[in-house]
Amino acid sequence: TFVYSGDNAGGDTTITATTYNNLQINNAAETYAISAGAVILNGDLTVTAGILGGFDSLTVNGGDVTGNGTIAMMGGVLVDGTGNFGGNTDWAFYSLTFGNGVGAAITTKTGSGNITVTDVLTIAANQTLDAGDDIWTFSGSNTPFVKTGTLTSNGSTFKYTGSAATYVTGANYYNVTFDQAGTTFSLQGDTGVAGVLNINA
Repeated sequence: TFVYSGDNAGGDTTITATTYNNLQINNAAETYAISAGAVILNGDLTVTAGILGGFDSLTVNGGDVTGNGTIAMMGGVLVDGTGNFGGNTDWAFYSLTFGNGVGAAITTKTGSGNITVTDVLTIAANQTLDAGDDIWTFSGSNTPFVKTGTLTSNGSTFKYTGSAATYVTGANYYNVTFDQAGTTFSLQGDTGVAGVLNINA
């Protein structure tokens, strides 16, 4: 396990682009940036404290992404394998993909933090996302949620807030909110809502 815990007085700490087993960041005063190339983990990611950001790609093959630090990634993130995902802090991603489309696996949302995806959330084939009971916000337009695998919605809320025409992936949701004035939200398949449907557009 590699632990980044330093505080670079001159700016962010860059996480070296390489292949790790497990990776942990642990300094509440620091931002750790994936900005020097792709980072691949054969194990798990633990964001104990601090901020994880950057514009390059991150792959977590061990299945677990946990901790109460902050994630604010502008690069693509792939989480593969069975494991837990989340903490008690809100996380934000540009592109977030669960599964590589090959082996069957389950990602389970844990903690109380909400998730925002500004471009596309993808559940790949053979992958199940158990969304827990938190809020998943899609602020992108076009098709911000792609589901080839399985969504287990539990008590979650999926919130669409795109500022341009948005296609809504057909799925069995618990709560769904459409929240953007002037945006047309178009259903792209059979859609079920077990809880509450809110239309604030």
